[in-house]
Amino acid sequence: MNIGIQTLNKRIIVIALLIAVLAGSFWGGSRYPALDEKATMGGDTNLRTHSASRH
Repeated sequence: MNIGIQTLNKRIIVIALLIAVLAGSFWGGSRYPALDEKATMGGDTNLRTHSASRH
């Protein structure tokens, strides 16, 4: 099979876009909610140190 350079370049661009979309959807579906959950839990953290609580 003789595939032209332009056809090969178009395939590479389409494959790269598909990979980017899949990676973005994976990150948006799994990583972003985990970061949001950590951010909401961070507000409940008691920042007082052990030595400061002794009087």
